[in-house]
Amino acid sequence: MNTDPFKIKEGDVKDANLKDYQKIKEEGNFFNFRQTEQVQRLGQFIDQKKLKIIKFIALTLLIIILGRIFYLQMIKGGDYRLLAEGNRIRLEKKKAQRGIFYDRFGKILVYNKPTFSFYLTPTNLKNNERNNVELLKNLNAILKLSDEQLSNLINLIQDNKNYNYLPILIKEGISYEDAIYLKIKTQTLSDFAIYDEAYRYYPGGPILAHLLGYLGRISEAELALDKNSDNYSFNDKIGKTGLEFIYEKSLKGVDGYQKIEVDSQGREKKVISQQDSLDGKNFILTIDLDLQNKLYQTLERQLKRINCSKAAAIALNPQNGEILALVSFPSYDNNLFSIKINEADYQKLITNENQPLFNRAISGEYPSGSTIKLAVAAAALEEGIIDKNSQILSTGGIKYGDWFFPDWKAGGHGLTNIIKALAESVNTFFYLISIDEYQNYRGLGINLLVNYLNKFNFGQPTNLDLPNEKNGFIPTPEWKERVKQESWYPGDTLHLAIGQGDLLVTPLQIALLTSFFAADGNIYQPHLVKEIFTNEAKEIIQPKKIISNIIKPANIDLVKMGMKAATSWGSARSLANLPIETAGKTGTAQVAGNKNPHAWFTVFAPFTNPEIVLTIIIENGGEGSATAVPVADEVLNWYFSKK
Repeated sequence: MNTDPFKIKEGDVKDANLKDYQKIKEEGNFFNFRQTEQVQRLGQFIDQKKLKIIKFIALTLLIIILGRIFYLQMIKGGDYRLLAEGNRIRLEKKKAQRGIFYDRFGKILVYNKPTFSFYLTPTNLKNNERNNVELLKNLNAILKLSDEQLSNLINLIQDNKNYNYLPILIKEGISYEDAIYLKIKTQTLSDFAIYDEAYRYYPGGPILAHLLGYLGRISEAELALDKNSDNYSFNDKIGKTGLEFIYEKSLKGVDGYQKIEVDSQGREKKVISQQDSLDGKNFILTIDLDLQNKLYQTLERQLKRINCSKAAAIALNPQNGEILALVSFPSYDNNLFSIKINEADYQKLITNENQPLFNRAISGEYPSGSTIKLAVAAAALEEGIIDKNSQILSTGGIKYGDWFFPDWKAGGHGLTNIIKALAESVNTFFYLISIDEYQNYRGLGINLLVNYLNKFNFGQPTNLDLPNEKNGFIPTPEWKERVKQESWYPGDTLHLAIGQGDLLVTPLQIALLTSFFAADGNIYQPHLVKEIFTNEAKEIIQPKKIISNIIKPANIDLVKMGMKAATSWGSARSLANLPIETAGKTGTAQVAGNKNPHAWFTVFAPFTNPEIVLTIIIENGGEGSATAVPVADEVLNWYFSKK
């Protein structure tokens, strides 16, 4: 058979349609005819079901491709355009000036001191091993970082790819001269930058550390909590404790920014746009810096004299709740945290058995000792258990069942009324007005006693504007049954009545109890901020009354007379030599083991129109009258002599 399509004969196509053949022959297109014939024959060998599967797969792939194109162009197109734009536009933050703290008389308590920080923006670091080595050499030569620091830096960059286009802090607290030197040495390296920043300098140091707190580098967890705000980055510092923590958002301000056009090497070409920063708010505190200094120094000297190391003291205005001074011993220098605390200093702080970072004034929980007798006396008067004429014979204690509950004075105090009971802190008097029933005496009982302690705000925080305030604790029969699996005994009530047993209070709670009587039956919300202001506006904090009308005025006056007697001829009579009349209550709180008891003293002055409450506790300081009262004596004498 002739296979040349141009020489085909009629006999070679006997199976073809003659009309088609004739047409093809006339057109001379023998090749197309032969191809058509071959396709017709091939179709006889292809399964139609398989052909449909092939068509479906091809169509599916086409849909996927078209969908991907639509997603990239229409949905993610804006994001990719921003990424492309980011290749030539750099966004730099302009940090806001952090707000300043002032004392009530306008004295500056913290400064924003200028300094410089050295950053790395590692856009190419992961892509070039040679560049990695070169960067290591440059960093080591310029900053003299340790091998470990450099290794940690590279690991951070490699392990956190989301940070690759954000600046990573290498060193902070750089002087002006060193900053100029670094700028010159790295001017050809676009990944490096020097930024002028500020660090917090606290001129008061340990004297104000527990009040002001300090700043620290923001953690990943803290940054995640602020994910709804773009005002923080992982290089920022935030308040970690104290007022710096509580008022972080207001102090921080709002950072500005600059959009800068850069070349392919990251070098700046021009500023495209910018947004000015908004400085943080400033705070005038209720603190009297001179009083804070005096209270701190006096307490420090007393601790050295009696060989003790832990104490707390609070001064406040009972008429509005303003905290005038707040001291906790031992303290620490919050300037250590301003740049970056070294490991040795940090270990000293956290391993110190006296816990210098612990704010005892609001977080320390102690047995109250006899200071709680102010509340017990008021409750008994209010419930009609006693009145101004009631007298109890103190012979040195009471015997209840097989137990003897002693007075602090051997042989007792003789006939005692409410004034003498408070002035000399007579335990027997408070045993009898508190116990449910004893011989011919009927007292408050545990339920009424607990009820009044709750009314005086014990067992709950005062909500002072400082972090980590503790609640204290009021024991109850239900609690003892549930936790200790023991019944409540009459002896538990007697212990509670004199501030022993399981009762726990904070120094701030005792200061507020004292302020209740100083302010004639009112307690105001304690606070540390007097005014918040910017260049445009200011907010004055108004006093807020939180407790009132729980004790009748006549009963309050009786307790006040007992407190005045204590500082005139009673357990705190050394204060009788002050230029003003005072009213107070001593306390000696027993502790477990063979340790000395805690020494308490709380006082207000002047007796008429009081303007200051001062509460002091010295841990394991012994008798309150012997160790805590002298501190109050010196501070109050200075305070009113100054005025």
